Amino acid sequence: ARRTISELADILVLDQSSLSRNLAVLEREGYVKLTAGDDKRQRVVTLTRTGRGLLAKGVPVWKKAQSEVASLMSGSDLEHSMSSLRKMTKAAVAARADTRAARASR
Repeated sequence: ARRTISELADILVLDQSSLSRNLAVLEREGYVKLTAGDDKRQRVVTLTRTGRGLLAKGVPVWKKAQSEVASLMSGSDLEHSMSSLRKMTKAAVAARADTRAARASR
């Protein structure tokens, strides 16, 4: 799927400049392609065939790592940890929205 840098930054809760720097590295390595968007100010990110291949290899590794972490924790500890991570993510998203709103009102 094609996404703009802005969309990806929102999904990942990252600022666009940090994401752009990281995407530049991924583009040099051949994992993503950056192109102009519809309004030329936008940059669209697309996974290349090489990037899709790397993602396909990485997903099973990530799932295995998740399983290994889960096996080290009790069910209640795991649920508590996941709940805490969800709360932190919501707080980060809210803080990002507040920052954007403050910038827009200047």
